[in-house]
Order: sequence, then C-alpha cells, then structure tokens
Amino acid sequence: MVIERAALLLVASALAAGCEATPPEGRLSCDVTTDCPSGWFCRTDRLCWRTAAAEDAGTTDARVPDGSGPIDTGLPPDASGADGGVGCAPEDVFTSMSPVDGLSTSAFEAMATFSEDELVAYLALGSELAQASRAKKGLGFSGRTLVTALNSPADETRPSLTADGLTLYFSTNRTPSNNYDIYVSRRDSAAEVFASTSPVDGLSSTQFEADAYVTVNGDLYFVMKNPSPPTDRRIVVARRTMTGAFAGPSVIAELDEPSSDQGWPVITRDERTIYFSSDVDGNDDIWMATRASASGTFGAPRAVEELNTSTMDVPNWISADGCRLYYSSDRGGTSDIWIASRAPR
Repeated sequence: MVIERAALLLVASALAAGCEATPPEGRLSCDVTTDCPSGWFCRTDRLCWRTAAAEDAGTTDARVPDGSGPIDTGLPPDASGADGGVGCAPEDVFTSMSPVDGLSTSAFEAMATFSEDELVAYLALGSELAQASRAKKGLGFSGRTLVTALNSPADETRPSLTADGLTLYFSTNRTPSNNYDIYVSRRDSAAEVFASTSPVDGLSSTQFEADAYVTVNGDLYFVMKNPSPPTDRRIVVARRTMTGAFAGPSVIAELDEPSSDQGWPVITRDERTIYFSSDVDGNDDIWMATRASASGTFGAPRAVEELNTSTMDVPNWISADGCRLYYSSDRGGTSDIWIASRAPR
C-alpha cells in the first residue's frame, strides 16, 4: 500500500534524525500495544491508534475499535462486514454454489483473488497468472489476459491482492533451489498494470513457502513445508511490523493435523475466521475455524460440508461481508473457479 509505505518511511526517517514523528493513525501494524508509538494503543484490528476503545481504556492491549469513526482500510465505503454493517456470520450455511462464468472453462483455472468490488479477478491459468474483469457482480468475466510481467517459464500460482488493489502477492518456483517462494508486485494506481516483481524478504528461503493470502492489515497467512527433513504443509502467519517488513512466520499450531497437509488459507477481514484446505480425510476439502479475537487461538476446525465433494475443493477468497466464498474445484473434470453464497443477516 503506497500510503502505508510512505508513512512508515516518514516515521523511520524522523526517528533516525532524532526528531519526533507523528504517523497517521490506523496505518502501523501491531500485535500488542508496546509495538505502537509511546502513548498509542493496539486495537483488535491490529493497527496503532491514539486512543483506546472505551471498553478497553486503561488496559495494556486495547484492541477494540471505539466506534468514533470508520477505520481507514482503503476499502469502498459501502463494504459491509467486520467494520460495521450487515454481513454473514461464519456459522451461516452456504446455500448457493455455482461455477463463475468466464472463470470456469475447459482450461485449468484456480486460486482466484478479487478486487474489493469483485469486478477484477487475478487467477492461475495453467502455470501462469492472468486477469479478467466484469461490469458488475453477477455477470460473467471476460477479457482474460496473461499478466506478462509476473510470469516466467516456471510455475506461478495463488495470487492475492491487497484491499487497495496496489499490491499483488503470488507463489512461484522460478528459483528451483528455493522450492516455492512468495513474490510481490506493486503499482501506484489500480489503473496501471503490474510491471515488475521481486521475492518477499524473509519469505523466500530454501523452505517451501507458498499460497499466501494478504489481510486488510497487510499480514500474510501462507503455507510452509521443510524439505529436509520433510514435514507436512502447515499454515503460518507473518505479521507486518512498524518498519513495513515482515516478522518471522509463526505456525498456527491449532490448525496443524499430523500426517496431513493443510493449505490455501483464506482469512476474513476481522481475522476471526479462517478457511483452508486439508487432506486429513484423504482428499483436499474446505475446512474452517473461528476464534474470539484476531490475536486469539482458533477453535477446533470443522469441514464445510456443503462445499466439499469427492474431488478437490480448496478456498480462494472471501468477500468483505463474508457472504461469498470463491473456491477452486475440479468436480467438473478440470479445475474451475466456483462461488458459494449465503444470505446476509
């Protein structure tokens, strides 16, 4: 996010010069209040604010938004869900499932990510990344083209777009000695094309690092696997720090199931619900888990039975209001993009 990066650079420069910086509220990531500037508070959105929530005033880890105004997330003002408004709860059952027109053809289509208005899609088309668009939700996608600057002779997959549409993460094995790594591409405007790419510092090592999903706060949930000695694929999270860099990844232990692979994490805007794939039952299916707060421990995972088939089904992206989950499924013989919907409350 261009604004966030500029703010972080401003803070860092001011501190280095020995002068007092005044960063904008809601732009610095945190895990606890001590991660924030002196006198500020870390709220449940895991961003630094000057004031604590009314219900948490006086605590050392004030994380609940105080309702004094909308959090500046760069999202459309009409996007409902975790920041307020009517949305869908994680316990609500998905009642409508269908292939996405234009993203479900005879070709291999998988791992789609979307702009916040759901009008632009980036996806894995075979071993390359492509994009497509539509005029409004409910219509089919068209104009599918390859994103040339992001592709290589190797495999590129699982794109994940930030809420402001300016940063795209994806996985690639273009450096064979490093297995899969997480790369990033940035642009200054959503009207521009993604024109260059580079590995993410600290998240491109000799281990298997792939399938990243970026949160509204800029954190990355992804999958790691140690090739030697070999381990199962596990879901981890890397938090954005005040400098804009990523902290070392931490395994989400409560989601780990021995002797099985977990992958393709999808996290809701409030980070209290996670969807992911697991082959614990012998086939890649969609599972989910919830927790009471963004910094809490997830409860016992459960399969999202209404979405799973005897073939591969894995989550891709969830809408801001939690009412639409896009997922990849090869129930038609080849991988396609599907959408599952449920009625808002």
